[in-house]
Amino acid sequence: MAVSKSFLALSLTLIVLAFFLCVNASTIAHETEELKSQSLSNSSTADKLSDDGAWNEHAVKNPEEVAAMVDMTIRNSTERRKLGFFSCATGNPIDDCWRCDRKWHLRRKRLANCAIGFGRNAVGGRDGRYYVVTDPSDNDAINPRPGTLRHAVIQDLPLWIVFKRDMVMLMGHSDSYTRDKMMQVTIAYNHFGEGLIQRMPRCRHGYFHVVNNDYTHWVMYAIGGSANPTINSQGNRFLAPSNPFAKEVTKRVGSWQGEWKQWNWRSQGDLMLNGAYFTKSGAAAPASYARASSLGAKPSSVVSMLTYSSGALKCRIGMRC
Repeated sequence: MAVSKSFLALSLTLIVLAFFLCVNASTIAHETEELKSQSLSNSSTADKLSDDGAWNEHAVKNPEEVAAMVDMTIRNSTERRKLGFFSCATGNPIDDCWRCDRKWHLRRKRLANCAIGFGRNAVGGRDGRYYVVTDPSDNDAINPRPGTLRHAVIQDLPLWIVFKRDMVMLMGHSDSYTRDKMMQVTIAYNHFGEGLIQRMPRCRHGYFHVVNNDYTHWVMYAIGGSANPTINSQGNRFLAPSNPFAKEVTKRVGSWQGEWKQWNWRSQGDLMLNGAYFTKSGAAAPASYARASSLGAKPSSVVSMLTYSSGALKCRIGMRC
């Protein structure tokens, strides 16, 4: 009889847990659908009003309401993170690769096996010593200063490169340093939020795949570039700031319109909120972005789930992270 009661209690517990997970999953799906519907509604409103000349073409009727809805979704995702139920099944392939391992603290370098995008085959530093980047400058591309990222990546020995603190995402030495034309960079599964101003990223030359990121704050712009970089933006969510003069996601630096109109910049499947807009340019043919495509983009509606663990993690040794 005792065994039967225990089995019954366990069954009830599993049923309740399964119900809880289903309800939460439904809630997340409902929230993202609401956001998409709100964004489409705002876009339609802006189009109608622009015909009358009353509003700017990128304006929305109630930007405060949209901003509040996205903020609420972000907060809810943060609260769900504390529950821990989704830590091993987020849909984020990097997190799902290592966070379920209770011995993660003893196997830090196995993270190299979890790499995606253009860096997926860069596992040479897995067995190397640690190199700490302490200097964010890139003043000398030929003889880079020790402590800079460029100095780290030109070393002959394998290295495991880490950063001492937050640093600016400026990709490329200078507009005149053309050897960076072959650079390929993947920016994926990040949450760019409060306190950030620009350069998420800022690109010079090269090919950049900006995919499934959540942008909830910028002051000047989110994605910028110079010297003809190819930028492929897919499946991101952009929530523009309240400043009516800072709604544009993109910024071309040091070039006139007749020049940058030839640059290949595209937005595909991005979700634009609160009047955010992406200025496209260059070719529309998919072949033009082949070298700036590194992985399959997921729908922008699931970005909040893919990025809810972005930032500093509060992991405890001996437990799943």
